[in-house]
Amino acid sequence: MADFKAVIEHEDHALGWGDGKPCVRTGEDTVVLDGSSKIAWLIHLPFKKVQAAVKGKFHNYVVEVDGWPEDIHKSGLHGDSTDYMSAVLLYVLFNGDEAQRLTALSWIKEMGVKEIGDRVAVALRNEADRGISDVTKAIAMPLLEEWREDHKKIPSKTDAELKQLVLDMLENRIFTSAQCDPHDNIGMVFMPLALGALSVPDAALPERPRVPPAPEMPKEPVMPSEPAPRKEPRSPEEIKEDPKEIARLDHEVRWNRLKPEAIELYRHNIKLQNEGQMAAHQRKLEGLKEGYDRELTEWKERCAKIRADYESEVTSLDDRVKAWETENAEILAEADAWEKLYEDWVKEYRGDIGIFYEYYDKAMPRSCNGLPCFMSFAILSWGDWERVWKAYEKETKRREEIEV
Repeated sequence: MADFKAVIEHEDHALGWGDGKPCVRTGEDTVVLDGSSKIAWLIHLPFKKVQAAVKGKFHNYVVEVDGWPEDIHKSGLHGDSTDYMSAVLLYVLFNGDEAQRLTALSWIKEMGVKEIGDRVAVALRNEADRGISDVTKAIAMPLLEEWREDHKKIPSKTDAELKQLVLDMLENRIFTSAQCDPHDNIGMVFMPLALGALSVPDAALPERPRVPPAPEMPKEPVMPSEPAPRKEPRSPEEIKEDPKEIARLDHEVRWNRLKPEAIELYRHNIKLQNEGQMAAHQRKLEGLKEGYDRELTEWKERCAKIRADYESEVTSLDDRVKAWETENAEILAEADAWEKLYEDWVKEYRGDIGIFYEYYDKAMPRSCNGLPCFMSFAILSWGDWERVWKAYEKETKRREEIEV
């Protein structure tokens, strides 16, 4: 088991280690808590004493964790810091024995699910799905369901908060999503939306079934390049009669040193040379054409084979998909049920959203199409937004009709 060390600091209050033992520090006073081993003090701390030490605000106490347990990493809960309660409960729910897990679940009951963060909810889901006993499962499941129902709701604001919101709107201190046109990219105004701020928490649903990859449509084959026609060689240059040679031969014939047919023989030889050159050139052209035709035929046959193999894969795809569906019928049904739960969650949660809003003084220096950009926002439920809007319209009308 990986070593676990938690040190918690916050203003003048702290939870941590003193003289090798867990303690609560308040100002100059240090109270050593019972329990010497790390796992013992983590889970056997008196809840009420710890709650009093942190004044009930567990999330204000950041924990630096050295060496998260391996099981936590397997569940995708990475990172080295979290709040104090998450550190305790994650460690125990993933690594404790049954008694320690039962104690951890009792802590959750005492704290209330509103104090439980997403990380602990994932651990709670792990316990509800794969707890080491039916007892822990039976306790974890109602707590998890309570957490899920709580997180589906958009918390209502108090009358005082809504009144202040109306006043701030009248003073033009607030920008709301109601001021965006339908074509505006609201994710560029309230940028956390584009980054997944409204994503469904991991613990809101059962663990997503891992469906094996389905057979894919084969990719369209890439055909080899068509062979290019051979470049024809230049035609041979015609050999022409040499006037000087003709004159020389004529002189020799007139002096009876050559026979009269010498000139015709010279011209005949030139003709034979030209014909020989042209014949050789023609044979070369025919050889190039034969080579190109052969390459073109081979290329067509290769393309036909590639296309036939591709079409065979496409034809067999239906059979492979049916076989895959038959083999994974159970897990596919689970995946469909999970998708339905996801859609229901999104519909129920996002269906209650009235508007997003933020104060102008929190806008970033940049803008988008003339609209401010925020890296934070708040949400009003439909019910609260209707109340705010009615009050805003009423007060606006009163101000417009004021008589001086």
